[in-house]
Amino acid sequence: MPTDFKLYKPQQRALITRATEVLYGGALGGGKSYLARVASIIYSMEVPGLITYLFRRTFKEVLANHIHTPGGYLEMLHELIDAGDVIYSKSDYSFTFYNGSRIQLAHAQYESDVYAHQGAQMGFLILDEATHFTPLMVRFLRSRVRLGSLSVPDKWKGLFPRILYTTNPGNVGHHYFKSNFVDHGNGHVFKAPEEEGGMMREYVPAKLADNKILLSNDPE
Repeated sequence: MPTDFKLYKPQQRALITRATEVLYGGALGGGKSYLARVASIIYSMEVPGLITYLFRRTFKEVLANHIHTPGGYLEMLHELIDAGDVIYSKSDYSFTFYNGSRIQLAHAQYESDVYAHQGAQMGFLILDEATHFTPLMVRFLRSRVRLGSLSVPDKWKGLFPRILYTTNPGNVGHHYFKSNFVDHGNGHVFKAPEEEGGMMREYVPAKLADNKILLSNDPE
């Protein structure tokens, strides 16, 4: 089982914090997309029946950043896929695990595209490059985050349903994430206002200096 993923401390923090709405963001090269994939795989294996949705704004970005890339899902899951423990569907770009969990890759290029997911039940939501999404899109997709009848193992009780936002500064959602996460500081968990979902939030900074592998491979 591929459970020996290498994470540095900020990534580990984002993975196991008791916050249920986490912003992991900052510098380019901070390992944000990698964290998103690792979190989705680990949670899928640890919480049977968990439904994960990972969004980017465009389908092209989904493929380029999470499928057709070194270290993407196909590479990370190849042993499980070869063993038949994970089934990869090319028709809808999903990964279904042996325990009933599923990772669904999705996109929402236009604001109206989010309404196609109105009936979705997302136990774990990932918005990769979250500041590319408008506040309206963020709020709507967050409203789809729920467990339904899913029973969460004791190890993870209280930590699901869960949201992970990964992003660099800038773009249409910059102010939303700055005011709702970054301006509250980092290293502590706080409760969001009820009108913003009422989840427990935390901002975990992503720094290039933390990514030792990238710096070693490309010092410049």
